[in-house]
Amino acid sequence: MLTYMRKEFRKTRKEGREEGLEEGLEKGLKKGREEEQLEMGISIALAMLEAGEPEEKILRYTGFPPAQLAEIRDGRPSGTRKPSSR
Repeated sequence: MLTYMRKEFRKTRKEGREEGLEEGLEKGLKKGREEEQLEMGISIALAMLEAGEPEEKILRYTGFPPAQLAEIRDGRPSGTRKPSSR
């Protein structure tokens, strides 16, 4: 009986590990796709800015909020402030 329980425990633990690995892989792939889409959007926004397109058009096509477009335009990473010139 004890041997059977040990086998079942090992089997359950192995299945759990495999499920966890599969779930982690799915999350990693999803995050990678999201980051790739963000990078593509930034590239498009930068190209449109360089071409002199109006910001309203860039916002419409990229789906970025105005604050994010301002960060892209100013070359600042998200969550940082532009240094004040004193």
